[in-house]
Amino acid sequence: MKQISLVIHVLIMLTLVGCIYSTNSVADNLSLPVRLLYEGAHGGGHISNPNAYRITTEDQLQKIYNQFGKLTFGAVKRQVPRVDFSREEVLLVAMGQKPTTGYQLQLHRSKINISGDTAVLSLAWIEPPPGAILPQVITSPCILIALPIGNYSRIYILDQKEQKRLEVSIR
Repeated sequence: MKQISLVIHVLIMLTLVGCIYSTNSVADNLSLPVRLLYEGAHGGGHISNPNAYRITTEDQLQKIYNQFGKLTFGAVKRQVPRVDFSREEVLLVAMGQKPTTGYQLQLHRSKINISGDTAVLSLAWIEPPPGAILPQVITSPCILIALPIGNYSRIYILDQKEQKRLEVSIR
């Protein structure tokens, strides 16, 4: 009788352990690659505060991409990068207008981490040190990134210190 009770207890414990591991499966914690499409000091244009925008069609991408470099003397028009919108979407992250050079956005990690319904994108949010002597030029740093389409409903944008800078709602 003790053996049967022990076997039942072991089976119950194994079932509980299986349930715990199945709810925290690999599918809930993905790390997928992202692609850098553009980064620059004059792409945010009219955006005055930090913000992020989803781009989900070729037409939207063409319109945004045509704005890059428009305000830069001697800028060469770039070809719009190819994006398969059936598998990817594009995220434009802008710092907003800045009073000097020295501000920049860079891809901090080349992967987006997805956990549950939240994706986390890490960017290097670079600001000049206090007292730095820099040209007084209005800039609007931005970065354009291709992300895999996923089952997430929001994207947190973190800086290199893991501070949340922005949140983008997908739905």
